[in-house]
Amino acid sequence: MANIFTTPGASDYQRKGWGELCFLGPDQSAHNDVVGLSGRLTEEITNILQSKDSREGENESIHVEYLKGAVRSIIRYSPSGRIFAKVVARNFIEKGKGHERWYITPPYIIFHLPNDLTEAGRVHSDSLPFCGEMFTSWTPINKRQIGYAALTLHESTHSKTFSTMYKIINTLKSFTPLHDVIQDDFYFRLFGKKKIDLIPDKDKSFYWDSHLLHKGNLNIENESHLAMVFRISEKPLWYEPACTLKELIEDQVHPADNPRLNDLLLEFQKAEKLAENVPNFHIFDISYQNWIQGILKNKLIFNQNTIKHLAFGLTLIGHANPKSNQSLAFYLISYLLAKESIVGFRRVIEMLSVGDRPKLIAFLVDAGCTFGYQDMMLLRSLKISVRKANLNRETHNTLHTWS
Repeated sequence: MANIFTTPGASDYQRKGWGELCFLGPDQSAHNDVVGLSGRLTEEITNILQSKDSREGENESIHVEYLKGAVRSIIRYSPSGRIFAKVVARNFIEKGKGHERWYITPPYIIFHLPNDLTEAGRVHSDSLPFCGEMFTSWTPINKRQIGYAALTLHESTHSKTFSTMYKIINTLKSFTPLHDVIQDDFYFRLFGKKKIDLIPDKDKSFYWDSHLLHKGNLNIENESHLAMVFRISEKPLWYEPACTLKELIEDQVHPADNPRLNDLLLEFQKAEKLAENVPNFHIFDISYQNWIQGILKNKLIFNQNTIKHLAFGLTLIGHANPKSNQSLAFYLISYLLAKESIVGFRRVIEMLSVGDRPKLIAFLVDAGCTFGYQDMMLLRSLKISVRKANLNRETHNTLHTWS
């Protein structure tokens, strides 16, 4: 792990792999604005979920994942979210020389409803190929102080030696009858790695090395819990838009007012209609091609002022059941509307045979879809020949930015 911080406390961070930051002055005010928006939206969906129609549970237009996706998208693209992103960028630049050239993604909102098993995480790291050194910023955006350990961090598991050893152990464990019996905590204790069950202070931000092993925990309280996450990396993250910290701080972009929750839900319903009569996503044939053409012809039925919200929200909804036909349809619609997250599109590609994958990409190129840096990194990660997909690395290298 590189020595990315040069400020006081850097050596402690290097040893543990994580740290915390307390907000002061204008930074606290920016955080409060995001918390206020989060609180209003959470209250609104709580009222919807408690309504008669929602309690009956069969109304797909008020599905809980649609509500969560709408709230997370609204906060992500909100004016207050962008202002707080600049706070995060400035704080990171102050921690070390040269960081102004590092890249930051738009905020990713974590939304944990009470006892929502779909949001209970597993032990993982945030590291990704092609991004260089990377770190995660995680900030609670709740009006209240939560009382449970929302995060579990395993200190000092970010070193290259331990990361390599952990991967080898997990690979070997998968071939033994004990792979479901021996828990990760056993290895952490064996190698003296301290487990931190973190009850996050509502007025602090937390950050960690992307290789640090951690997990998000089940919300065992009676109220929702939200957090705002940023990825900051030496090279651009390839599955979301990115810009340098310097570009973000200096930009003069003024995001539009936040859309209404119900208006965004109506946009989801339009996409749901287009997701009917989907093709076989395992075979790239004429029906698949015709379905894509139909989506491209219907792009203007959506409110163009909320196209980013819709595209990102569809990906989030898809994650609730990633292999279902509707989720795959949502992933592809999202990609065709606006490339706000291309993780879902990766899953669409993976449904196809190795031979059909470049055919899908070539078809999209011929249909007028633009390909840039993030798309090319996605194809590289899947080992798809850009030549067979009618692409050129020299001409398709523009970064999809959010600055």
